[in-house]
Amino acid sequence: LKAKPYIFSQFTESLSSIQSAAATMPTSVSARQTKYNLIFVNGPFSAGKTSLANRLARYSTTLGARVVVYRPELNLIPTLTEKGLVDALLRFFEEAKVKVGDYVVIVQPPGINIHKIVEIFAGNEKYTRVFNILSVVTKINTSALFANKNFQLADYLVAYAQPGLSQFLILDAYNLGDKAMDRYAKFLSDVIGSGVRLYRVSNEKVREDIIKDIFDNTNFYTEANLFERLKLPRFKKSENSAVFVRFRYPLVRDKFLAEVYGDLFEKKEGIFYEDDQQGKDLKLEAVEPKKKGRWSAFEDETEEELKKLQERLRIVEKQCDKTIPKVVYAKGIVRYEDKLEAGLFEVTLNLHYFNERPIPGVTPVKRAIKIRNVEVEDVTYDGFKGELGFLFYGRDLDEKTLVKFLKKGVKTLKTKSKLKTKDTLTSEEIRKIELDNRNFGLDNGEYFNGDVFCDFFGQALPYHPKLDELIEAYVKEENERIGLANRQAEKETKIAEMLYEGDLTSSQPPAS
Repeated sequence: LKAKPYIFSQFTESLSSIQSAAATMPTSVSARQTKYNLIFVNGPFSAGKTSLANRLARYSTTLGARVVVYRPELNLIPTLTEKGLVDALLRFFEEAKVKVGDYVVIVQPPGINIHKIVEIFAGNEKYTRVFNILSVVTKINTSALFANKNFQLADYLVAYAQPGLSQFLILDAYNLGDKAMDRYAKFLSDVIGSGVRLYRVSNEKVREDIIKDIFDNTNFYTEANLFERLKLPRFKKSENSAVFVRFRYPLVRDKFLAEVYGDLFEKKEGIFYEDDQQGKDLKLEAVEPKKKGRWSAFEDETEEELKKLQERLRIVEKQCDKTIPKVVYAKGIVRYEDKLEAGLFEVTLNLHYFNERPIPGVTPVKRAIKIRNVEVEDVTYDGFKGELGFLFYGRDLDEKTLVKFLKKGVKTLKTKSKLKTKDTLTSEEIRKIELDNRNFGLDNGEYFNGDVFCDFFGQALPYHPKLDELIEAYVKEENERIGLANRQAEKETKIAEMLYEGDLTSSQPPAS
């Protein structure tokens, strides 16, 4: 990893001035005053990680040192990997003028593997000289655990509160009763063991003594904690991943909610996300009644069980299909078709809510843009430095598939129509051609009696005497109109692609 020169040059200058004083201090104190001190706050979505980080930052007065919070703006990290997070963090150090001895509280995005982050900062000699990992704090909100019907608490602990990594687990009861909290706290304690200290809080109210314990922690680099980390090699590779997808098309809000958010999270069935819970809520078709016999009850029960197994097998096959993205969370910076001049919005989509908020400090400006010698008007946004698009979190994420899916939420562009031929005309179209030309081409005494065409002698004719010529003229005229419309549709599509898409190559870097 290539760190910003600012970090190491500033570190070298500060180190020389305090090296002699640090030599007489205890190891833990000298390490803090001669390095950048890092506290990672991790946890699942909607756990209150940012609130906890801000609470830690307010402890700076008591601590007598500067505490800053780094919460990655997801749209500013098009490569949201462990390396991408570290690179963005180092840029933040320079922008925020972080100095040696300062404390930085890092809100870890859920798609990042904390084991890999620790390996970068604690396993690389260049970084261990500069950075001191003070604590990893896991925050879990019980309301978030159950709102998405995921009752597997141990999965959350395995993913976030790993022994050897997390020193603290803060369990926010939210509105859960004391008895339920006692039961879950005991269960969680049994799972995580004694190496992780568990604290119970309510409604984001983290006590001062908990904050003090986090800043006073000296266990991260102990031999016992290192041994715990070495026991967890299988978590170095995370099953879930995150990918940032550039998407500049304006959204039609109602269409986006119905066809994108609805398909992802509300229907619970579809190509994008299937929940294990779905297998428990299957509505089986009624089994046809059979003649009552000695074994009829047993046969009915067996057939029902077989149908359940078949349905679960179908779900498992989809879950295991690597060509189908499984999205569990998405966050995007978007604009709306009918509100282009209202600014930009941050939207959050997950299993239990859709949320949006306007992005402050952004000024919409109408600008004329020339594309293929055609001048079009678009709205740009001064004050916004990032990319419009979405961060998706899940499994088997494919950017092209995700872009195609997001386009369901944009204004429908005109599509090209097929040219007409004599064989493609409907009977209704042919009848209309005849009626529109009922007074044309009747050169040999033919006439139209209001119902059918007749010859000179009054005998009914099967069709207009010059129907073939009329059809040929009609097809030629219609195809000229269709060709003009198709060229216009193709032009609009190309302009939209050049205006909104550009290069949609994957922003996910190759595996290192």
